[in-house]
Amino acid sequence: MKKYLVVLIVFGLVFISRIPLHAATHEVSTSSASLAWMQSELVPKMIQSISTSAVDTAYDYSQRPVIGIIISDFRDDQGREVVIGRDLASWMRAGLNKEKQFFVYDRRHPVYKSLETILAVDPSFKPAWQKRFQENLAKNFSNLQLDLILTGTVIKESEDRLKITTSLIPIFKKIRPIETEYAKGKSSQAVFLSPSLSSSEMTGALKILPKGRLVILAHLDPKFEQVDPGQRTDQEKTHKIKKTSKGVIASRWDFKMPNDLNIWLDDGKLSLIKIKNWPVWRQKEYEDLFSGFETDTLWLDDTLDEGLHFLFFSLSPAKDQYKTFSRTIDIKSGANHYLVFTLGSDLMGNPELIFKWIVDPLKKPLPF
Repeated sequence: MKKYLVVLIVFGLVFISRIPLHAATHEVSTSSASLAWMQSELVPKMIQSISTSAVDTAYDYSQRPVIGIIISDFRDDQGREVVIGRDLASWMRAGLNKEKQFFVYDRRHPVYKSLETILAVDPSFKPAWQKRFQENLAKNFSNLQLDLILTGTVIKESEDRLKITTSLIPIFKKIRPIETEYAKGKSSQAVFLSPSLSSSEMTGALKILPKGRLVILAHLDPKFEQVDPGQRTDQEKTHKIKKTSKGVIASRWDFKMPNDLNIWLDDGKLSLIKIKNWPVWRQKEYEDLFSGFETDTLWLDDTLDEGLHFLFFSLSPAKDQYKTFSRTIDIKSGANHYLVFTLGSDLMGNPELIFKWIVDPLKKPLPF
């Protein structure tokens, strides 16, 4: 068994090493002396300023001793995601996450995806859209403590400097009708200037990020059908296989899903997205997406950088039972990508993951 695991690990390392470098991470940062200075000098000043403002706005010892905050990727003046905007937001999340009075929601959290959907329509996040977001929070994320939203824009201030404007929005405060009518919200703004950048640094910083959407779904709870022993084949009797409508599953692999499944996307581990009422969520939020597939779990709904990405799956219901699967996916800019997998079995009764991969470049209402 030890030799098998050693061979498996070596094979995995060799396989990963052959993947293009950009597939190993979601975030390819800009790199230069000036941009390094922004990360080491400017970003801490931004964090200090926003942290102070956030505490003044939302901290309450009895109601909000810890402040829940979302930091969206910063955009240009046309609402497009740019390289430096993503990097700034990433640095801000890492910095605020180290401070005890904040809980920073990860960009893979469903509530972050809900916010990004609105920002794609209205990058300025006017009060009318803030109100819609509040209604969505109350409806689908009532158990979350979300108090503040930080958005930002990055524009060219001069030939060699960037202007960064942040907006801190107290989403815990109810938006009044008069605020939506006159588009006046309660957000507080701060402005920061970058150091002097070269022409190539400026071009790289404001480069628009080509992205595509990836959704990962699974069907992990097959219902076993009782089979008359007299109707079982010799192979089924030998390997103690139970039949299901989707094929055969080895009963000697006693899975407790989803706990026995681990998934990694590039260098990050995915977590099961918990949804309180799956049938209602499926019907209202993903009606087109679920069409034609039997699914019971959602693992990812996010935008990824264009290019190759690596998925690694591990099934391990017991110490002496271990099987892995891998898949390389190619994300196309502007397209929707759906990966649906089910738990199946090979002819020997060993578990298999059966994949369906759909790319919808036109974003059709009914891709299936």
